[in-house]
Amino acid sequence: MRKLLALPFGLILAALLLAAGAAVVLRSSALEPGFYTAALRARGVFAAAESDPQKYVDLSGALAQLDALPAGTQRAVVAAALPPGWLEQAVEAGVAALTGWLASDESPPPPLPIDLRPIKDRLQGPPGQAIARDMVAAVPDCAPGQSVSITFDRLPECLPVGFDRGLVIDQVAAALNTAGGALPDMADAGRFLIRGDAAATLVQVRQWLRPATSATALAGVIAVAAGAGLIGAWLGGRTRKARLMWLGGWLLLAAILAAALAAVALVGGSRSILLGEALILPAPLTPLASDAVRSVAAQAVQQVAIRLMLLAAGTLLAGAVLVIAGISSRAERNYRRA
Repeated sequence: MRKLLALPFGLILAALLLAAGAAVVLRSSALEPGFYTAALRARGVFAAAESDPQKYVDLSGALAQLDALPAGTQRAVVAAALPPGWLEQAVEAGVAALTGWLASDESPPPPLPIDLRPIKDRLQGPPGQAIARDMVAAVPDCAPGQSVSITFDRLPECLPVGFDRGLVIDQVAAALNTAGGALPDMADAGRFLIRGDAAATLVQVRQWLRPATSATALAGVIAVAAGAGLIGAWLGGRTRKARLMWLGGWLLLAAILAAALAAVALVGGSRSILLGEALILPAPLTPLASDAVRSVAAQAVQQVAIRLMLLAAGTLLAGAVLVIAGISSRAERNYRRA
């Protein structure tokens, strides 16, 4: 009868330990902004975006002035307008704002502020003048007999030989200065990226994620788990060593459950993210940007699964030690009786 009463307490211990382990892993990886920037940096996304931003953002509509330039020149000009390190800082700030929203009661969508002042500074003043010189320098001389209309509202296909390119440079620099002045100091990417069903899903995630990962709830879960384990061990065993065996058995059960959950997340979770269509970013972001987001999200799931497996291994070791201690003590007691 005592062993039957001990069973639910052991199951409670195993379930709560699993929940506590998952919460610890989420707090240490999935909810850490630096994890995502490090993952994107390791994949070379930031370096690729700084060298060729148009791989990840379609700027054809926003920069129609560059349409007359060769594709390679367009990429070089756009890259020159992007400050080094700006994208990584913007992503980390955005993820930090998202995790902060997950811990709040604010309505969706979460604000994801983007500081555009560094880009404005690159388009205005001497930096903008330097970009204009590079743009005009990339325009070839007109071939003999080739005619072109100079309107200064867009870059021509070619410039007549001997034409004062300084006039075009001044006009382009003025256009860049105007474009920079029209940019706001800050932009909110949340309203652009998270809309409709995505916002509703994020609210649902917050409803269970916030209480599950709070420090107070985590401490309470650990305390209840410890109490359930001690009660279950006391009911299951009549001696101290027998109770150690019971407690070790519950820890072994929790470790097995955690390892199983981690295996499912490692294989099924990451695969569903990579093959699913839940993380498709809206235009003007390109499919390559969506692929980068999906790969990092899958890596986050894999990292959570791996860390959960490590916790399961530690719990398994602790349970095995307790079981072995109880068995060896019982064997020694039986030997002395014999």
